[in-house]
Formats: sequence, C-alpha cells, structure tokens
Amino acid sequence: MRILVEFAWAVAEKVGKKYMWVSLDGEELRIEDLFLKVLAKEAGKEIGEVLYKLFIDREILVIVNGVIAVDPGTKLKDGDKVLIQPVASGG
Repeated sequence: MRILVEFAWAVAEKVGKKYMWVSLDGEELRIEDLFLKVLAKEAGKEIGEVLYKLFIDREILVIVNGVIAVDPGTKLKDGDKVLIQPVASGG
C-alpha cells in the first residue's frame, strides 16, 4: 500500500515537511496508526502523540480523498491522499 500524506500550515512546521509518501507491505493502516506509528517514527513519538490528541480534540482535520474523517479507526487504502491541517479560525 502506498498513500500520500500532506501537511498544511502549522502542522507542516511541526512535522518538518509538507508531504510524505507512506509505503507498507500488506499492513492495514488506520488514521490512529498514521499518527501513533508512522508519524511517531518519521517526526518523533511526541509529535505523533500531540497531533493525534489534536485530532481527537478536533483541533486538526484529517481529510481523506476530499472527505473529512472523524473516526480514528478509519482504514486507509492504497492510493489514498490524506491532508492533515489545523482547523481554520478567524476573528
């Protein structure tokens, strides 16, 4: 499985990159795994955990193929495009 993960705004700054390709052989990948396994490995355990907490608290969005995902158990599949971004706010 190969998916593209893009990071926007402050999330990109925290992770240290704007995008990354994730390639896994025969493994199932859920949104929770993306944060706690993949990002923890690529950007550091603390960053993976902090971003996961922000996702659970609805302070960042995970958009899979143009659809907002809210369930950490959402399964990702080959060819998916995932965008992780902060919730936009203004004043």
